[in-house]
Amino acid sequence: MLSVADITLEKSQRKLLQDISFDLPAGQLLGVIGPNGAGKSSLMRVIAGLWQASSGSVDLDRAFIADMPLAQKGMQLAWLDQQNTVAFDFSVQQVAALGPQEAKPISVTAAMQLFGVEQLAERAISTLSGGQQQRVHLARVFSQLNASPEAVQCLLLDEPLNGLDLRWQHRCLSAAQQWLLQRPERHAVMALHDIGLAMTACDQVLVLNEGMIEFIGAPAEISEALLERVWRYPLTIQRENSQTLVYAKAEEQ
Repeated sequence: MLSVADITLEKSQRKLLQDISFDLPAGQLLGVIGPNGAGKSSLMRVIAGLWQASSGSVDLDRAFIADMPLAQKGMQLAWLDQQNTVAFDFSVQQVAALGPQEAKPISVTAAMQLFGVEQLAERAISTLSGGQQQRVHLARVFSQLNASPEAVQCLLLDEPLNGLDLRWQHRCLSAAQQWLLQRPERHAVMALHDIGLAMTACDQVLVLNEGMIEFIGAPAEISEALLERVWRYPLTIQRENSQTLVYAKAEEQ
């Protein structure tokens, strides 16, 4: 279980998060959505232990993430920032192998194949397009956890679909779903801008608004009224088979 309890975060005398609490059972994918400035990245950084909350706690299987030694954290958590830069002109394979602990070559190769960058292995990452670079960093975080013997793990992805075309957006979401199925004590949290994709791919959706939880629960429980209240814009939800689309309502002439 990933447990977030009473998290409040203040920075520069501004409250970014207030009274955030939820439990995520193992085996589930949680999508975090909300308008710009709602606090999605702030929440992701607190869960990852990168930012210290002003109050509250985050624990993974009853172990406080903030207190984990770096090496242990590297075996149980993998973090993808929404903006990823590499200080040196490493090759694709070198970047995919980066992590708090040495990734096994077989894990790196499998992750590179998963995200379609194995043919780019010897290329300098600076020569790739933005979408290709994003896929390399996705391979990095997946190989990091797949190389770890730890059973209890949490994948934390902040805007993982940035720069990806439609095919790779769906492959990324599918990869996270399949990753959860490979071991029973895995958890995944991702912040997303595409409301429809979050409602389609995630087991639970958390809607943030001005640093507070507006909703958390099954995607099927999300209403148009909720979305319009949070995004302050007329929106339509279209559910068809296993897909959900969310789009702006046509303006009346």
